[in-house]
Amino acid sequence: MNLRIVLNCERKLYILETDPPKTPDANARASKLTSFKKYEDDARDVKCIIMASMTAELQRLHADMEVRPMIQCLRDHYQGQPQN
Repeated sequence: MNLRIVLNCERKLYILETDPPKTPDANARASKLTSFKKYEDDARDVKCIIMASMTAELQRLHADMEVRPMIQCLRDHYQGQPQN
């Protein structure tokens, strides 16, 4: 829940809630390229925020993952466990 609050404040919650855009063609319009670059930058920021909240062991296990697969992996692993 805290992650969602932080991402909403940073206006990056859409990274978790929407499908990633398709990689634009090399000859795509500048607006499409700019939009895709913003998504990539925001996804990197979200990954950093998530990684910063993890233990060193979880960081090691998820370091090479993209944001959405990382979130799914964490959900699969921790879903149903009591929260502190």
